[in-house]
Amino acid sequence: MELAVALPAVVLALMLLLCVAKVGTARVAAERAAATAARLVAIGTSPAEVTNAVQRAGGRGASVSTRVEAGWATAEVSIPIVATWGTWQVVAEQSMPTEEYLVGFPIDSAVANASPGEDSP
Repeated sequence: MELAVALPAVVLALMLLLCVAKVGTARVAAERAAATAARLVAIGTSPAEVTNAVQRAGGRGASVSTRVEAGWATAEVSIPIVATWGTWQVVAEQSMPTEEYLVGFPIDSAVANASPGEDSP
C-alpha cells in the first residue's frame, strides 16, 4: 500500500487518539474538581471560593453547581471540550457529608462555646 493512500487513515487515527486523550484528561480534572468542590461546600466555604477552586482544578472553562440536601453536599462540575468536529461537556458529580451531618451540630459553634482548657468535640 502506498503512503499517499494510507495517510488519511493515519491522520484520522491520530486525531481520534488525541481526542480520546483530551477527553480522558478532562474527565480526571472534572472528577478532581468535583471532589474539591464537594469538600469545600461540606465545610461551609463561600460560593466564590468554591468556584475559584474548581477553576484552578478544572481549568478556566470549568463551571460548578452545588447543593446541600439531607446533610450531604453535592457538587457537579462541567468542563467544555473543544475538538475539530464539535464541542462537548464532560460532567462529574461528587458528594460528601457535611460537618453538621457527621457531628450533629455545627463545628464552629462548638468551638466558640468551648471553655478555655476544655477539649472541643
